[in-house]
Amino acid sequence: LLTLYEIKKTYGLFESNNKMSVQQSTAKWNILINGTNIKSEEKFVVNSVNVEDNENVLNGKIAPGVKGYFDVEIDKTNTSTSIVYSITFDFTKISDSITIEKIEETTSGNLIRTGENTYSKVMKINDDPINNIRVYIKWENKEENNDIDSLVGLTKDNYINIPVSISAMQYLGEEIIEYQENGE
Repeated sequence: LLTLYEIKKTYGLFESNNKMSVQQSTAKWNILINGTNIKSEEKFVVNSVNVEDNENVLNGKIAPGVKGYFDVEIDKTNTSTSIVYSITFDFTKISDSITIEKIEETTSGNLIRTGENTYSKVMKINDDPINNIRVYIKWENKEENNDIDSLVGLTKDNYINIPVSISAMQYLGEEIIEYQENGE
């Protein structure tokens, strides 16, 4: 009888009829690349190159001997998690006359080169929500390319085409959740 009483008492200690409701909201994930949300668009366009003044070329125009740069802005303002991103440039489609002089992150300078043309960075939740990646280009004045350069210069509405792939992932220390988009 004493044994049955102890079993019943032990069972009663582990039995619970309490119910609890748990609500957990989902973290916001809205990353903008040059103002375009990568959740809704697969492509974005780098549509302006800032050209350095050159005494032999009209202001705002690019020609052999001219330098300039373009920016890729990564904005996680409306994202409530830390992220890690990788940006890859495909320079195979540009002329031999166009050279890439330097690629840097102008906000904090902590961009890491993780491949031949790939750069990565972790943006923690409390970091500046906007990163700006600047690509410096120069149109070399190579005499052997004069015919090709002239054709490029005479083509109306011609532009430099540099495909760019960006991968943005939620960063939780060692755990990464991936979201990837491509752009030109």
